[in-house]
Amino acid sequence: MGAWEELQEGIDICSDCKRLGLGLLLQIDAPPIRPPEPRAVNLLFISEALPITGGFWAPPPRKDDLRDHLLGILAAEDLQLRPSRSEGCLEDFCSLGLFLIQAVKWPLCKSARNLRPQERRLIEHSVEAHLGHELTRVQPTTIVPMGRVACYAAGQVFGSDGFEFKRGTKLEEVRGQRFIVNAPGLRRPATLLPTGLPVKRRARDLSLIRSEIAQVLGGRAGEE
Repeated sequence: MGAWEELQEGIDICSDCKRLGLGLLLQIDAPPIRPPEPRAVNLLFISEALPITGGFWAPPPRKDDLRDHLLGILAAEDLQLRPSRSEGCLEDFCSLGLFLIQAVKWPLCKSARNLRPQERRLIEHSVEAHLGHELTRVQPTTIVPMGRVACYAAGQVFGSDGFEFKRGTKLEEVRGQRFIVNAPGLRRPATLLPTGLPVKRRARDLSLIRSEIAQVLGGRAGEE
């Protein structure tokens, strides 16, 4: 078993996630579908949590709201991606140096974007026990946290070196801005650009999210 598989297996058996998420997490019979092993990642997206229906990495034709919107935004920027419900779209996504992980590793009963005390404790545990180690394996050059939960998680990782996001920080205070961040385990500083979460419930925000992700892709092209 490789190091990435061990990380994902550790998430699957993590009793602290279940303990700290009591009342916040949906009860499911089996672990959800986890991200595959990352390879040569340039751009890492961080979302809130996967839904009970399987999430971003659930193989098509299974539907996922986030995958539909995110891949649609990327395809509109001329990235060569098959449609989000077509076999092979996730392979296309990874082949372009793109990757996605969740801040919270289990399905939530409802969004944790209000960052109440129990929600913060769950996110902080997830960062310390899981997400921080995933970042060390992924080694991205650019990171896009999408939404308040992902930004709070990023603030836990990078709060002492480049990006601060506290309980009272509003997404509007940081979104669309460029931060240079670093953390133990990263071999080099990364660029971090926060945006909103491109899902149906944030429909009024989708136009701005599209423009912010386009900005990320434009800056990435300039760096390459």
